[in-house]
Amino acid sequence: MKRKILMTAAVLAVMLLPAGCGPKAYELTEKEESLIVNYSAHVVAKYNRFQTEGLKYVNPDAEEPVSTEESIPETPEPTEEPEETGSGAPAETLDGEDAAPETDEAPAMQTATLDQLFGSGIFHITYEGAHLADSYVESTYFAMYPDPGYQYLILDFTVANGGDVSAEADFLSSETVFHATVNGEYTAVSAPTMLTEDFTCFRATLGAGESGKSVLIFQVPVSLTEVNELELVVNTGEDYQVIL
Repeated sequence: MKRKILMTAAVLAVMLLPAGCGPKAYELTEKEESLIVNYSAHVVAKYNRFQTEGLKYVNPDAEEPVSTEESIPETPEPTEEPEETGSGAPAETLDGEDAAPETDEAPAMQTATLDQLFGSGIFHITYEGAHLADSYVESTYFAMYPDPGYQYLILDFTVANGGDVSAEADFLSSETVFHATVNGEYTAVSAPTMLTEDFTCFRATLGAGESGKSVLIFQVPVSLTEVNELELVVNTGEDYQVIL
């Protein structure tokens, strides 16, 4: 390739150089010069290793080629929906049912009789009444006295064996606690005692049809003069309102 380029350049130089003597050099016309220049440019571009396509004619009036590739539409980014706040539709439970409305009311306390709680299907426990006292004496050999400013509220009960054979009444193992509300305004907890008759620690063997006496003792203010209304609640692990 270099050899051909050099030969072409040499021919052109000889033709253009004026001779020192002899006839006058041949003068090229404008058309001839244009042909030689175009040919030379074509040869240089064709054998130039840095130009892979050679001489390429560009038509300035030609339109730009239209791309045949289909444009890929842009996928819109997902938008987060705002959380609904405030009052709206009622909340639903997992199974599709409407959730129960919340209330501030406490569930109603269960009610029960002393027979149901302590009778074991054998014993009948009867409430005999309540009275106020400034002391309590058991069988003339044991006496109890309240704290200053207080008096005793004593509830009397009868425990009877309703079965056909002897049976042991054991209320001590139930570990119960009693609360008494008097006249709807004062509540007291049963006082711990050493009495064998104390209902909370009553334990006795009663023959068929036999009965025994038991009491519950509470300390109440001395300002309380009478018992017009009494509500008894017992806790045996759960609270029960006792029907007297």
